[in-house]
Amino acid sequence: MMPLGGLAIALFAGWAIRREGLAEDIGLKGGGYKAFMVILKFVTPAGIAGVFLYNLI
Repeated sequence: MMPLGGLAIALFAGWAIRREGLAEDIGLKGGGYKAFMVILKFVTPAGIAGVFLYNLI
């Protein structure tokens, strides 16, 4: 259940929270923020899903 909770948090933080609010909360600006958002939206969910599927086997 923990990977599913982590996946839900990553998806919510990446796609549902306003960008301005998230940028202020984490304190990143410019290229660092853009890289963070790409990792949060695409890399993190793929990694969590991979861990979840690996543990099912």
